[in-house]
Amino acid sequence: MEKDRYVDTDIGRVYKYKKYTGSMQYIVRIPASIGGNPKFTFKHGEPVRIKLEKDRLIIEKIER
Repeated sequence: MEKDRYVDTDIGRVYKYKKYTGSMQYIVRIPASIGGNPKFTFKHGEPVRIKLEKDRLIIEKIER
């Protein structure tokens, strides 16, 4: 059985990254099975709103 090309749930990873300027950033890797899904409406470089709610990280589109 072939795995579905796009899914609504998958496993990503969080990476800690220290920039050359010395400041710390965190990068969330979203797998292609999610990012390529037609329901994934985020564009490259688009600003997003990020919220922490208990043990959840919520990433939302910013409506302009």
